[in-house]
Amino acid sequence: MKVAIVIRSLRMFGGGERLVISLIEGLNRGSIIPEVFSEDEVNEEEVELRYKKRVNFLFRKINLPRNKILHLFKELFFNSPIIKDLKKYDFVYDFTNKPPLIFDSQKYLKYIYVLNDKRSARFSRATSAYITVTKALSSIGIKKFQRMHPGIINVTLSEFIQSEIKKATGVKVPIVYPPVSLNEFSCAMDHERHGVVSLGRFSPEKNYLLQIEIAKKFPKIHFTFIGSAKNRNYYQKIVQKVKSDSVQNVSLIPNASFKQVKKVLCQSLIFLHATIEEHFGLSTVEAIAAGCLPLVHNSGGQKEVVNYSEFRYSDIHDAEIKLQSMLNLSSEKKNEYHKSLRMDIQKYDEINFQNSMASYLD
Repeated sequence: MKVAIVIRSLRMFGGGERLVISLIEGLNRGSIIPEVFSEDEVNEEEVELRYKKRVNFLFRKINLPRNKILHLFKELFFNSPIIKDLKKYDFVYDFTNKPPLIFDSQKYLKYIYVLNDKRSARFSRATSAYITVTKALSSIGIKKFQRMHPGIINVTLSEFIQSEIKKATGVKVPIVYPPVSLNEFSCAMDHERHGVVSLGRFSPEKNYLLQIEIAKKFPKIHFTFIGSAKNRNYYQKIVQKVKSDSVQNVSLIPNASFKQVKKVLCQSLIFLHATIEEHFGLSTVEAIAAGCLPLVHNSGGQKEVVNYSEFRYSDIHDAEIKLQSMLNLSSEKKNEYHKSLRMDIQKYDEINFQNSMASYLD
């Protein structure tokens, strides 16, 4: 069976990329080696280093301009160069955060992260312009720019995004929760944990600058920020902020391997996530699996992952109060919370994701 997977980049090493790697692993188990269409090449050795997964796939490069303006121009006025190629496959999984490339096929699955990423648009004029233009073109009936098509398989990643889609289109799209290898992230709980960790690519919507402000209020607590540094400009902005504000209790680990990520998670007491209206919160699930107590923004998909309101904050002042309360918890209370949180995340185990995605091949 010929299967294709489309994703903009496999070099971001974020949530979308983790979905694709897990899907490939599940397909390999069924003796399928998919072909991955992406703008950025990544080899199997890099994947193993980042995710501790040995997967087999064939890479197919999508050739698009690197210049953002030319990139946008080509997307607006020309069809994708891979559309003809995709029609040769028995099944296609699309993980791009773009409108579908095929409109009428039950052999084409679109995994919808969000209809219009207002979160990213707040920090990127290019993203904001793209959303504005494509929404306008979609509203006048141009199929190429419509995010939803009834003729294909549409699935999404959380109740939050499911609700957003229904409000916008009237359609209730099924949920296939993102995958987490719970056993791979599991850590021994027989040692004292210290410090705060944040895990997510270094990009503006992850609110690392706000996290630095929180860290400044807790000079005796060490904060470790781990993430992909593909956005070099924003990463350097974080580095300069730490340096200019003389913040001594913040460490940055860019482009960490799976081994590095797990080591820090297993040592940390609290996981901090500052994204507003996070679509789901895959790294939060990973941190809980590793034994961390989560502190997340009270919005979006995080509310599904973290049921305890005492672990969700509304603003920086609220975050500081709740972080202090979490630091003051007794060992017994920490263990009680961890057991409950661990039970809550069982539904996100990656075998459920892999089985659900593979079922569409039948």
